[in-house]
Amino acid sequence: MRSRRLFRTAFGAMICATACSTWTPWVLAQAYPTKPIRIVIPYPAGGIDPALRFMVPKMAEVLGQTPYVDNRPGANGLIGADFVSRAAPDGYTLLFVAPSTIISGVLLSKDFKLDPLKDLTPVSELFGTKKVLVTHPSLPAGSLRELVEYAKRNPGKISYGSGGIGGTFHMDTEQFKIVTGIDMVHVPYKGTGPYTADLLAGRVQFGIIPLSNVRQYIAAGKLRHQAMFETSRDTDYPGIPTIAEVYPSMARIGGWIGMFAPPGLPAPILRRVYEATDAAMKTPEMKTFQDQSGGFVTSSPPDVFVGTIKSDYDKMAELIKAIGLKPE
Repeated sequence: MRSRRLFRTAFGAMICATACSTWTPWVLAQAYPTKPIRIVIPYPAGGIDPALRFMVPKMAEVLGQTPYVDNRPGANGLIGADFVSRAAPDGYTLLFVAPSTIISGVLLSKDFKLDPLKDLTPVSELFGTKKVLVTHPSLPAGSLRELVEYAKRNPGKISYGSGGIGGTFHMDTEQFKIVTGIDMVHVPYKGTGPYTADLLAGRVQFGIIPLSNVRQYIAAGKLRHQAMFETSRDTDYPGIPTIAEVYPSMARIGGWIGMFAPPGLPAPILRRVYEATDAAMKTPEMKTFQDQSGGFVTSSPPDVFVGTIKSDYDKMAELIKAIGLKPE
C-alpha cells in the first residue's frame, strides 16, 4: 500500500514537472510584462538615446509597462552588451546597440568573446543610418570617379576621418580603398563630432559619415556630396548616385541600430517584445523623426535580423582580415 502511494506521488510529480515545463513559456508570455523593462544602451548618454526615448511611449502602450533607459558605457559598448548577455532571459533586460559594438567591436576585442547570435537573442533591426560619402571642396574632384582618379595620382595625400578604429565608417572607407585601389591616410577620432569639425576645416578631406551630421553643410556648399552609401538613391538627393552604382562590388555593412535580449529568451516573449518595437517603429512620428535625423525605419522580424547579422559578421570578419587589423 505504501509503495503504491509513493508511486502515485512520484508519478504525479513527474506529470506536474512535464506540464509545467510545457506551459511555462506560454504562462510567462501571458503574464509578461508585470514590471518595468530595462533597456541598456552601452554608450554614454546623448548618442543614440533620442531614438530610443522616442520609441518608449509607444512600446509602453503595447506592453502595458514603461521601459526605462539604462546607459552602461565602456569598452566600445561591450561592457553593456556583456551585461545583457548575462541577464535572465525573462524579457526584462534588453539591449539597444549598433554593429560597431556587436560585430566589429566583438571581432576586434581580446577581452570580450561575445557571439551576437549565441550569447544574445536578436529581436529586431529597428532602423538604419543614411551614410554619405563627402569630400572637402579643396579636393579637385566633382564626382566619385574624379575623386578616385585624383587619389590614384596622389597616393597617400588624401586623409580621411572616422569615429574610431574598427567603427562602421572606418571599415566602410577601408572597403572603398580596397575596391578602388586607392591609398588614403586614416585619422581616427573619438566620435563623429570632432571628426566632422576637422572635415569642415579641411584637416581631413574625405569621409563616409551619417547624413544627419553633414546635411546642412552639404546644402551650404561647405562639403561636396559625392555618393550615397545606400542600396538605392535618396529621394532628397535624386541626382546623387549610390556607391554601388559606380562600384558594384561595394557592400553595405552595418549602419543599423538593433534590439537584442539575453540568450534563451522564450519565443512567446520574443514575439511580444518584437510586436512592441514594431508598433513603435511604424508610427508616423517615428518615420518623421528618422527622416529629420537622416535615418530610415526597417523593423525587421527576428529571423530576418538574424540573417542580417550573419551576413554583416562574415563581411566584417573578411574585411578586418584583409586590412590586417588585430584584436586589442
